[in-house]
Formats: sequence, C-alpha cells, structure tokens
Amino acid sequence: KKIFIILFLTFFSFGIANLTYKRLTRPIYKGSFVLMISDPFISERKTTGSGSSFSLENLALNQSDTDLATLITYLQSTKLLKSIAEKNNLNPSSLIGRIRISLTPRNKSLGNKQSQTLLITLNGRDVKEMKNVLNKLSDEYVIAASLARKNQLSEGIKFLEKQQPILLERVNKLSKNLEDFSYNNQTVMLAPAS
Repeated sequence: KKIFIILFLTFFSFGIANLTYKRLTRPIYKGSFVLMISDPFISERKTTGSGSSFSLENLALNQSDTDLATLITYLQSTKLLKSIAEKNNLNPSSLIGRIRISLTPRNKSLGNKQSQTLLITLNGRDVKEMKNVLNKLSDEYVIAASLARKNQLSEGIKFLEKQQPILLERVNKLSKNLEDFSYNNQTVMLAPAS
C-alpha cells in the first residue's frame, strides 16, 4: 500500500512539474477581435419603421434576422480559412481547431438585448504568428461580408426589376377601376367648406 502511495505521489509530482515547465517555457497565448454582425443603423430604421418585419424594402435588400449558427459555421469553414492558413504555413484544420467564435455577452446596461457582435478568439504559442493571423482573419471576414452584401444588393435589384412591371400593371388597373367607379356612380369630389 505504501508503494502505491509513493508511486502515485511520484507520478503526480512529475506531472505537475512537467506542466509547470511547459507553461513557463512554452506558454499558450490568446488573441481576439470583435466582429459586428449586423448594421446598427439598419436595425434602428427597422424598429422606427412600420413595425412590420415583412416589407418590400426588406425583401429588396435581402434583410433578415441573422442565423448565428450558420454564420459561425461559415466563419470557421475551410473554404474561408484555407488561404489564411496557407499564407502562414499552417494546416487549415489546425487553424480551425484554434479559432473560437462566440456571441459577446449581453450587456445589462443596454437593455439586456442580444449582442450584435461576435468574439473571435485564437490560441497559439507564437505571438507574431497569432498577430498576423488575427489581422488576416479580420481582413478576410470584412472582405467576405462585403462580397456577401454586394451579392445581396444585386439580388435585391434583380427582384425589384422583376416586380416593377407587375406593380405598374396593378397601379394602372386600380386607377382604371377608380375612374370606372367614379364614372358609374357619378361621384363628385367635394371640397371642404371654408
């Protein structure tokens, strides 16, 4: 029984010493940046608008609530991270494993609303490499968001171009119906008394 305790204490102390040595000689650093996931000005306009979440403007601009799970998966995808990994001589799957993306905590002073920012965190041993990777990640995410926004606006313009003749036809038809109704019922628009 004493041998078991001695062996256990020896292995335990060796493990602690090894862990301490690694932490002192090869520390793991953590870097991060915050990424805004929605335009606060558009969100403000939506809340001061008609109150309806469905509108022609929202359809045209492809505005909808952000699907956070899909967004986080996309931001951690090999497709997006491959070029950054290659530029830094890293394995894409290794880079993906070192990146953590989470929603920033709710701020009670702002009404406890859901945060509209993501916290992107990277762990690693080389500070210079991490700085470089974080800067490139930030740039790549902004470029990807810009391209996605351009595609959304392009789709919105196509949608409006398709809707224009339909809407003009409806307006003309309603104007004709109003004229016919006025003529058939001999209605006269009365001016208010002064």
